[in-house]
Amino acid sequence: MHFLSQIQLDACAGEQEDAVARPLSKALATESTYWGTKVVAAVESQWTRYARAECLAETAENVGGTAYGMLFTACVTSVMQQRLATVQAVIAYLAKIQSPTYPAGRFPVTIDSGP
Repeated sequence: MHFLSQIQLDACAGEQEDAVARPLSKALATESTYWGTKVVAAVESQWTRYARAECLAETAENVGGTAYGMLFTACVTSVMQQRLATVQAVIAYLAKIQSPTYPAGRFPVTIDSGP
């Protein structure tokens, strides 16, 4: 029987996160062609805050434990997978409805800077 060390488990969780981060980054770049870079960056900034808060809450009982980093990374990866699926669905929808009304695929959207 072969057991993995916590360092190996942490590395594996990091690799899984990277494997989701790459396609998410590409999907966000594609989404930017529709909404614009500023809009996507503003949404992504807020989404990052949400993901961090969600994973802090989900892993709170493990703070200080040796597995905390791995569990937090696994949570972030899971939330990123959900985000990737959402962005891909939005891109597919926008590609379907794109019309000459919106030149170069740009849709008229603004983001309030908020508090």
